[in-house]
Amino acid sequence: MSQSSTPSILSYQHQADIIQLVNVYRTDRAHGERVMQFAQVIFELTKDMIVDKRQPHKSQEELLMRLTIAALLHDIGHYVNDVAHHKHSRYLIETARQTAEWDELLRADVARLVFTHRKKAKRSWLISHFKNRRELFQLSAILRVADGLDRQHANGVEIVQGSVQQENYTLELTGLKEIHARRIEEKKADAWKFAFGHSLALKTNRIP
Repeated sequence: MSQSSTPSILSYQHQADIIQLVNVYRTDRAHGERVMQFAQVIFELTKDMIVDKRQPHKSQEELLMRLTIAALLHDIGHYVNDVAHHKHSRYLIETARQTAEWDELLRADVARLVFTHRKKAKRSWLISHFKNRRELFQLSAILRVADGLDRQHANGVEIVQGSVQQENYTLELTGLKEIHARRIEEKKADAWKFAFGHSLALKTNRIP
């Protein structure tokens, strides 16, 4: 990740800290940036459904910052162990020198998000981590889907649009194989209904 490729939603210091973390823990930079891009697009499409009741006037910027950082850093725990990397990602964010000067709530929120980006979603499990912070519950659901969209760690997938259709929220996509879309719905979109109140459907251009 180069300095110029980091998003403007982040301060210069946050950008520098993230670049150091990615370098130190040898993270797949391209994957993190694609997940960030997917997450930001989904956030933009769904932001009217995401509200932080505690900070109604600044919630959009604050929440997008958290989602952006979590997307870029969600896989740093692979440096320690692949199987439990979500746990190690959380620990590194909580304890790394680079995050020591971050706002305490920001650091804690990002750590929660990276911890919940994998494993099967269970409502009780997610509630135990996010308490009454429904907005973080929603960010986690977005991050999980964004990560799934780059499951193959390859370019080519694009989000065309999103809309509520009957009982589903539908994301229309290009460049995604049908088999991968169904796998994402099963494995990565399982938290969506808990967070947003309806299921997520992925509509593809049916690449064989």
